[in-house]
Amino acid sequence: MKKFFVFLFLCASLIISVFVISVVSYKYFLETDIIVGDEQISVVIPNGINATRLIQDLSAEGTIKSDLRWQVFLRLQQPNCLQVGEFEIPNYATPQDFFELLCEENSELIFSETERSFMFPEGTNIFQLADRVEELGFGDRERIISLSSDAAFLSSLGCECSSLEGKLFPNTYNFAADSTEEDLLRKFYLEYERVWNRLLSEEPNVLSELEQMYDVNAEDLLILASLIEEEAVVEQERPIIARVFYNRIRSGMRLQTDPTCVYHPEYYREVPSRNRCRDSSSRYSTYVIDGLPPTPITNPGEASMRAALHPASDPDVLYFVAMQDGSGRHVFSDTYEEHRANIRQYLR
Repeated sequence: MKKFFVFLFLCASLIISVFVISVVSYKYFLETDIIVGDEQISVVIPNGINATRLIQDLSAEGTIKSDLRWQVFLRLQQPNCLQVGEFEIPNYATPQDFFELLCEENSELIFSETERSFMFPEGTNIFQLADRVEELGFGDRERIISLSSDAAFLSSLGCECSSLEGKLFPNTYNFAADSTEEDLLRKFYLEYERVWNRLLSEEPNVLSELEQMYDVNAEDLLILASLIEEEAVVEQERPIIARVFYNRIRSGMRLQTDPTCVYHPEYYREVPSRNRCRDSSSRYSTYVIDGLPPTPITNPGEASMRAALHPASDPDVLYFVAMQDGSGRHVFSDTYEEHRANIRQYLR
């Protein structure tokens, strides 16, 4: 009988210990920052998503820390107050901070019923932009894509072009709640015109000099800016990447830039692959076409536009390889032999 009571005491002690440890662990979780990395993050809340799905998606992406204690938090707190929009979350946010920022009406990037904010990231192509417009409840995806190449709409903008790709400026914009898809694209285009014309006017001789040296026009420079935008991560490397492209153009080499391989309405979400890059039917893959692609492949920011106008001065650099160390940096080389050695070092 005595052994039985001892056994009960041990079981009770174990249960109490587990309970205390669980409570302490959960309390610690509530006070711990949840963001992966040292930078603030941007969180997009689309229509129809719930808190559980949001946490699952952000954990899977590696944006926030994956933790089983989220399940307890979500069951206890039941945060059913998510607002559609985009939010900036500081890197020190705790679980409670996170949902307070997503739920409070005065949170950053959430405006009144008559005005909303739309963040248009650099390096967003027309297909990605259309996805974003629909996800955030600003308009219809197919309407955005259709308007971007609609001759009548382009004419109304005064754009002598076949597509708005590359001519929509990435920035954060405020729109009235009743804004149409036409309103969005018009505002993006007018801002592009303002920035691009300012850059061209700062040094009026630059365009003519580039035309003479490389046989490129203003539209070609926008295409180059879009390639730079897709390849560059580190700000200081943009002019060097621009120089690589200019040197290749001068040498008659193909540009062989991976992002061109997946510029397509059906597989723009894919990671570039050998099969895509070597697809002989592609109009955009710079592995199979000579010179520049027929249009920009994304919408560049001002830094990439400026790099296209002011490439670095290195006359010999022809190759670059991503270092794959998490820094976003590349290693550059002048010869194919050096390039192959860099591939072996950084990609294999």
